[in-house]
Amino acid sequence: MVKSKDVHRLFKQAMISRRYVSEDLACILWKKSEEACKSLNGEIENLANPAEISDYIQEINETLLPLSIEFKSRIDEVSGKRIWAMVNSMDGDIAQMATEYSAAEINYFKAIIDLIVLAPADAFSVSSMLAIREIQKIKGSLSKAQGELTLRSFVANGWLYKTRRGRYALSSRALIELELYLRNSFGDD
Repeated sequence: MVKSKDVHRLFKQAMISRRYVSEDLACILWKKSEEACKSLNGEIENLANPAEISDYIQEINETLLPLSIEFKSRIDEVSGKRIWAMVNSMDGDIAQMATEYSAAEINYFKAIIDLIVLAPADAFSVSSMLAIREIQKIKGSLSKAQGELTLRSFVANGWLYKTRRGRYALSSRALIELELYLRNSFGDD
């Protein structure tokens, strides 16, 4: 028999398949999860309304604590809308293995993060030319062409944001998912 906790399970599965979503989509996923469970058990009550999505997600976070996973949110600097991401709340070697990128690509990304965070005049962005030049300094031998493809992949997968002027900045997804790494590497500033 389907129970109200199954709504939580279904919502978590929907979020796992997406990793990060807008708050509007999170509300839709929650509503669809609830509707699917209600279709099998009409006695399931509405758990929360969309205005209470933060409370609902906090309740789910309590069930995720033993897995070192949690939902976090922040306001996207480009769209101005809140986004939610499912993140690993534990930093370490195992967390770094859970990626589609090679060691050289990860080293390249870390070098780009350094350039962005340490950019002069608190610009918090880096030019395309400087990002591409950084490829030569990376251990693991990425060619220039591979580096350019990797940069495009970082943008396509939501890790970097590319401005109209061709500058790269950390995306909201990166700021949420890499919060521990950024704090450990650069402090709370």
